[in-house]
Amino acid sequence: MLGQRFIHRIITLKESIKPLNQRSASLFLTLLICGDLVFVVLHFMNVLIPSLKNNLLSLEVDKGYPEMYQYLKFLWIIIVLIFIALKDAALHYVSWVLIFAYFLLDDSLQVHENVGYYISENLSFAPIL
Repeated sequence: MLGQRFIHRIITLKESIKPLNQRSASLFLTLLICGDLVFVVLHFMNVLIPSLKNNLLSLEVDKGYPEMYQYLKFLWIIIVLIFIALKDAALHYVSWVLIFAYFLLDDSLQVHENVGYYISENLSFAPIL
């Protein structure tokens, strides 16, 4: 009984996302790029107008608004890829989901920074120059 309800929900989900097409994908991409451009403009305004000075608008600051938007974009991409994988019943999209999930976790949890710090501290690498 539980298995039948799960299958029915998957089929219902697949039916609800059938209208996804080239136009909606282009609109989604356009919205993502416009969001990026808004944060670039806000960053430049933040740099050029001293009275505005809000560090959270800077592209250079960790955990600022642009970085949070980047996390949101990764999440949206993961969700869209899951919907496409369910819609097309194609497992090869799962690898893309895993890649973007890694990007999200690496960026938000600073995995590569922490691993690099650990390596540099414990394996006594010396600078080349």
